[in-house]
Amino acid sequence: MSTRPSVVYVHTSAILGGAERSFLDLAPFDFGIERIILPNEGPLAEKLRAMGAGDSLEILAMPKQVERISRSDGMANLWALFIAAPSIIGYAFRLHDRLKSKRPGLIYSHGIKNHFLLTCLAKILHVPIIWHLQDFWPRFLPARIFLSWALRGGARVICNSEAVRFDLDPKGRWTKQVRVVHNAIDPSAYPFLPDHSKRERRVIAFLGMLVPWKGPHVFLEAARILNEELGDFSRHVDFWVIGGSPYRTRGADEEYGNRIRSAAPANVKFFGLVEDPIALLQKIDLLCHTSIRPEPFGRVILEGMAVGAIVIAADLGGPRELIRIGSDGFLHEPGNARSLARAISEALRLSDSAQAEIRRRARAKVEERFNAKVFHSSIASFVQEAVSR
Repeated sequence: MSTRPSVVYVHTSAILGGAERSFLDLAPFDFGIERIILPNEGPLAEKLRAMGAGDSLEILAMPKQVERISRSDGMANLWALFIAAPSIIGYAFRLHDRLKSKRPGLIYSHGIKNHFLLTCLAKILHVPIIWHLQDFWPRFLPARIFLSWALRGGARVICNSEAVRFDLDPKGRWTKQVRVVHNAIDPSAYPFLPDHSKRERRVIAFLGMLVPWKGPHVFLEAARILNEELGDFSRHVDFWVIGGSPYRTRGADEEYGNRIRSAAPANVKFFGLVEDPIALLQKIDLLCHTSIRPEPFGRVILEGMAVGAIVIAADLGGPRELIRIGSDGFLHEPGNARSLARAISEALRLSDSAQAEIRRRARAKVEERFNAKVFHSSIASFVQEAVSR
């Protein structure tokens, strides 16, 4: 008879992005998560308290120098790490003491910075560790050497897509330790609207962070192209941009957001950050995902499919695992605004019945393959395996 492990979950962020929403889908955390450690106060902490998990929550402040280190900096991180070394060491000691006092049966790590630090602390404390990897592992050599050391040492990894797993372990050497568990949503939280035929105006939207790699500039260029090509029909189309710049690792992100706002066509409406976008999603006819580099997963794609928006996603990384072209959505060439505009035009030209069928198939896929119950049970099983080995 298996016993429930004592799990300490340590997260590297306090915002409410896709990865954080996926973590919340693990609620009610009944497979052993007894303590949740966050780096600071923020929307994630507020959400956990609202869900009744406040008694399990602790804040252990992460130094600003560590917060600002970005995985995209590559080898430049070596200099950033050198500068931040005193802060990192101090933070590591505080985190070590906090973990030691909890005496966990397993450490559940979220966020690449945490994976580095917590793997070392898990070794010291002789505690198994699981990484929940929701991004591609850094490619610079020191990170790859660390990855090999961690896996040889017994670290286990949950990848949120086959794309992330293949990037991590292209030769399949670590199949017993690395498992794919796709992110998921609770379909019951997303009311489904299959028939959009009676709407007087069509809403085509982008939902995501206003940072360059997410490609909102691609969406806005496609909107400009469509305004020219659709002629009079463009007067019946609204383009929405839903999102902001939540991360503090890049001061340039805010400048980028301001720049694309100022250059947007007149029929584009900006909503800023929206904590709960479901009400807006229900008003969207076509949802565009426009990442210009491989997306680890793309939770917003599932959210659009669940409510009945036809999703047009970048043909790169995780989205390829979510959409079957023409059956339950469309794909476009990443970074190519004309390719996106063509896909939008193709979707708009479909009959109402054909559009409704795509929406129904997309919803059915979410319910069958990407629902929170499957996600929860898969994570719980992997946790139990890790503590029973």
